[in-house]
Amino acid sequence: MKFSVTIIPEVTVDAGDVNSTRIRQMLSEGRVEEAFAMLGRNYTVRGRIVEGHRRGHGIGFPTANLEPENEILPTPGVYAGQMRFLDDGAIPAGSEYLAVTNVGVRPTFDDERRLVAEAHLLDFSGDIYGRRVELSFAHHLRDERRFAGVEGLREQIARDVEEGRRRLQAL
Repeated sequence: MKFSVTIIPEVTVDAGDVNSTRIRQMLSEGRVEEAFAMLGRNYTVRGRIVEGHRRGHGIGFPTANLEPENEILPTPGVYAGQMRFLDDGAIPAGSEYLAVTNVGVRPTFDDERRLVAEAHLLDFSGDIYGRRVELSFAHHLRDERRFAGVEGLREQIARDVEEGRRRLQAL
């Protein structure tokens, strides 16, 4: 059996090789915009929406809690991106909504030991528990931090939603 081999040069972005190690490093630092330059698309995580503590709903910003299929979430912080539905239901597969997502351990409430991703969908209301989705991370808005109370958290989420909406206008 004969075959031929063609050697292609390394792909570089910003004077560095494009490889999975470098992309994982950027994600671990919240540098999702730079990961985009290497991937050619926003970084995404797929999974099912599961029930959480419903605190977001109680403070006026309901969230969809993602149970990821893969383990790689970006570093703790707040991100702007999109959620796309992958399976059919009341909301058809392929439907997309802008989202502001917190990845972290919810330090204001001190109740989480594992990293979780919870997305607030902009201009959306409905029950999506059990739905399979793809969550994208387009912009890092800020690092996760602890607030003195729920009111401070609510005010910051409102600012995050406004900033996320502004950054996502081009999508």
